[in-house]
Amino acid sequence: MKQLGMFDDAPPLKPAAPPPTRDERVASLVALIQKYKDAYYNKAPLVSDAAFDALEDELRALAPDHAILASVGAPLPEPVV
Repeated sequence: MKQLGMFDDAPPLKPAAPPPTRDERVASLVALIQKYKDAYYNKAPLVSDAAFDALEDELRALAPDHAILASVGAPLPEPVV
């Protein structure tokens, strides 16, 4: 009888998901940047300045003209009517 190694009875690995497309990554970065900007300007930062800057740098490399890169501050709250 063959002796099993440490991982011989482990279930097979699923194939890795394909990497996101450029547009998917841009959308993801925009969502993260918007979330982190809002938290930062509401005095509840979620990431370090360096981590935030790295996200902006990546977005700038993929979509240098994206509007979020030109925006400053948190979005204004919707007026209550």
